[in-house]
Amino acid sequence: MPEKPASLVLENAEIILPFRNFSGVEKKYNLPGDRNFAVHVDPDIADQLIADGWTVRMTNPRDEDETPRPYIQVRVSYRYRYDYIFRTYESY
Repeated sequence: MPEKPASLVLENAEIILPFRNFSGVEKKYNLPGDRNFAVHVDPDIADQLIADGWTVRMTNPRDEDETPRPYIQVRVSYRYRYDYIFRTYESY
């Protein structure tokens, strides 16, 4: 299996609001102190990520008109080094 790249840049990524925990609060599927969030990825990029060994999941449709969308879980950790997560805004 190919080795995952050390970093991945996603432009115009959409954070999935129910799947975020920036404060590290303990929840049903989250240990205390674990910070994470999920972002939607383009289906074409998702296929390449799967081929590269990334874990890509699909959302569950909320109604019959909605189609499943691929997403990846992002873990935020400062254990070994500081990671940089940038949120950019487009000026109008």
